[in-house]
Amino acid sequence: MTRTRAPGGESPPPPPCGRSTRSPRSVPFNSLAQREAEGGIGRPQPAKTRDDAAETDAPAAPAPAATALAVSAADMDAIGRHAVRTYPEECCGFLLGEERGGTTRVDRVVPAANERQDSRHNRFVMSPETVLAAHKEARAGGLSVVGYYHSHPDHPAEPSEFDREHAWPGLSYLIVAVRRGEVDRARSWRLRDDRERFVEEHLASAPEHPA
Repeated sequence: MTRTRAPGGESPPPPPCGRSTRSPRSVPFNSLAQREAEGGIGRPQPAKTRDDAAETDAPAAPAPAATALAVSAADMDAIGRHAVRTYPEECCGFLLGEERGGTTRVDRVVPAANERQDSRHNRFVMSPETVLAAHKEARAGGLSVVGYYHSHPDHPAEPSEFDREHAWPGLSYLIVAVRRGEVDRARSWRLRDDRERFVEEHLASAPEHPA
């Protein structure tokens, strides 16, 4: 896929999603905020790839700069509703915000249409024009595009090998698993600088936006 250069820096279009075959850790979506308040959803774990065995003896790559993605309960609800509306197809959208002291805080969620013409149940795509429009909206509000979100209908909230091949270091990738038309859980990932694999980042609750 050809990457799109947006004004002010290079940013890729969001990747179409592949699938992971690992079993999910079942965490109800509606209990996410409570679990975050009690200390989070668990220690970050790397997404496995076909090269995991070889990577065991390889030097570790630098960890992503940000260690947490903070999203308000209202924005998480909005993402969840979007995922349910488009089920059994994938939804997608943008995360606008900024990094603050190792945490990427989402200040605005911008839903987008899945513009892929086929395999919409396990892939999504946004046009370069859609990506550029999101960057323009972010700049107008003094923010940046800090990541993307999308859903995995009837599959775990884990990035696939296809996701890895189309992702970009320095961004958060929030994946929402939807099972039988209901949101199951959400997890966020960042691609390592060597692009070899994803590292899960802590998903935290952000304060609600001022009315």
